Amino acid sequence: MAPPVDTSEASQPAPGKLATHWRVLISVAILAHLTAIIAAPMAVGPSSELQQNLVVAVHPYLDACYLNHGYRFFCPEPGPGHVVRYQLVMPDGDTVTGTFPDKQTEWPRLFYHRHFMLSEKLANMLVPTEVPTAQRNEAMKPFEAVARSYADHLMETTGATRVSLELVSHELPSPDDMQRNRPLNDPGLFRVVWSESYDAPAVNRTATSQ
Repeated sequence: MAPPVDTSEASQPAPGKLATHWRVLISVAILAHLTAIIAAPMAVGPSSELQQNLVVAVHPYLDACYLNHGYRFFCPEPGPGHVVRYQLVMPDGDTVTGTFPDKQTEWPRLFYHRHFMLSEKLANMLVPTEVPTAQRNEAMKPFEAVARSYADHLMETTGATRVSLELVSHELPSPDDMQRNRPLNDPGLFRVVWSESYDAPAVNRTATSQ
């Protein structure tokens, strides 16, 4: 008669190996995390009712982890990015320069993303110069209103008396550029596509001087 088999050790995981229930739990957590990340851009219209319901379900997790990015997938043909450069003239004559979005000062990532959307909104509203002048002047009014609102906000929050804005297109390097190891931040990839200067309202300048 064969001796009884002791299964107490056989049921234990090998040294350095997680138990089955832990591996299943970790796999489920990773799958849920990836689903939430994919749900955010999928829900940006046009999207289906299923995609909308999915992002509603994972919305609290996305916000808690700063993962609720409101953009669709860019592949396979992403376009150029855009930044807004500004120069502030302060009441004492000093100048202050800055850029948004700016990953060095805008953290966490969601805060950076909000500024990224500001520059992209402006870029999307810019009317091509090829449009006939009469039509372009009328079509540019919404763009100019948004640009003015950015300038007013900068002057209001900093006390500046004048601000100059530049909308800069960050072009993508070509395949040949990549083969030559051209850096993504090469100055030659940045092109100013629009610029304008604004003065603070007289009432604001009077309040600042006081």
